[in-house]
Amino acid sequence: LYQRNAGKLYIPASNMKLFSEAAALMVLGPDYRFKNQLSTNAKELSQDGVLKGDLYLHLSGDPSFSRDDLNTLLDSLKTWNIHSILGNVVIDSALAQVPAYPPGWLKTDLAYSYGAPIAPLMLDSNRLT
Repeated sequence: LYQRNAGKLYIPASNMKLFSEAAALMVLGPDYRFKNQLSTNAKELSQDGVLKGDLYLHLSGDPSFSRDDLNTLLDSLKTWNIHSILGNVVIDSALAQVPAYPPGWLKTDLAYSYGAPIAPLMLDSNRLT
């Protein structure tokens, strides 16, 4: 039997991503959809469209979430007749405990666009170039 660098961690190659995708498909199923939604603790909405309370953005860590999706989500406030908020806007996610970087990543990896941290709010594929 042979092994080489068995204890050294590497960034997975593209073919490893196929196994990750297959595992996600097996666990989540083909009909799984990320759910990003808004809620509020406001007790009232004034006649002039002022929300008196906090607005919560419940984000699921959707890797395909984009600026356009965020705009669409916030545009839905118009259906509630909300034009301004007298309170806080809070990003809420159950994924806040997820480590920002996988084990084995090097500081040099952070210089590349794929080096963005994992976060509850992923916007535009979590990449910046």
